[in-house]
Amino acid sequence: KVGPMMAGSIEEVIKFFRVRYEKDKRPTGVIVDITLGDKDGLVDGPSAGTAFALAVDSLFSGDEIDPAYACTGTITSDGESGVIGDVAGKIRGAINKDCKIVGIPHGNAKGVYDSYLIDGPAPLLKISVFTQKNFDEAFMLSRVKKSKEVITALETYRQVADLVQESGMSVLKSAAVQKKLQTILDNAPNHLCAKVLLEVAQGKVTKTLSLR
Repeated sequence: KVGPMMAGSIEEVIKFFRVRYEKDKRPTGVIVDITLGDKDGLVDGPSAGTAFALAVDSLFSGDEIDPAYACTGTITSDGESGVIGDVAGKIRGAINKDCKIVGIPHGNAKGVYDSYLIDGPAPLLKISVFTQKNFDEAFMLSRVKKSKEVITALETYRQVADLVQESGMSVLKSAAVQKKLQTILDNAPNHLCAKVLLEVAQGKVTKTLSLR
């Protein structure tokens, strides 16, 4: 049972695939049933649009989705990812489900700074948060087969996170650690956790919560 906002989101996904795949490349005679966790209550909101699109595309393309990946964000018929609310809370939810990668809309980048200000660095050491401007960027992160750049960013961030957990936040003052953070951003400029930690190390991180 879905409300009008989620129903509208699904309609945008359908329009998107009509554009993305030519008619002769779309499966026919197939019914796709999306089952949500809450089967009895009414579920609403547009923020699952990107997730719906990635799941359906996996059926079309056959590409396997990384089970460690989570995402949020609306999607338009042209594949653009739109802003949503309570990003900090959704990052906590992804961590609680043992996800290692989470994609959020580009317009919600400040939500990761909110997460740092509200919960401290600990949650961001458990997960890699990336911004996603559109479906293609989400697609690259969500698949099991990732680019060399993303793999390098993920592996290097894991090294930094381990160092911080072992030695504390003071280790960020190390030039070697800051170089690792910069390497992450060189490979994946949309890796927000690395960006936040580098700004903390340089004394540039914001101390004000956003309005989202």
